[in-house]
Amino acid sequence: MAAADLQAMQQVIYGLLRDTGRRPGEIVSLKVGCVEVIDGQPNLVYDNHKAGRMRRRLPITGETAEDVLAWERHRAELGGPPVTQRWLFPTPLLRARQSLGHITPSLRRPGVRDLGGEDRDH
Repeated sequence: MAAADLQAMQQVIYGLLRDTGRRPGEIVSLKVGCVEVIDGQPNLVYDNHKAGRMRRRLPITGETAEDVLAWERHRAELGGPPVTQRWLFPTPLLRARQSLGHITPSLRRPGVRDLGGEDRDH
């Protein structure tokens, strides 16, 4: 994944964390098609892994929904291995024995947690 694509993905992940208050594991394991419109209101469809409640729906703003949908369109152009196709945020570090193909296992790698660079406290 190119650096610009990775940065765009991280911006969408951050926006979802900020706007929804969901756990990081719930955000990074979102599937393609996770935005659903019900009665004109966009909803984020996610899995609450901690409580074991799958396909939960959370109302989100139109702006947040558009950010996710824009990333989803861009993500479709990126392609990648078949194991990553169902994930909204595919792992850029896919290896043959890596688990599910979404970004969560990558976040546990040394050096990946520091996404902010030198100015991260500002």
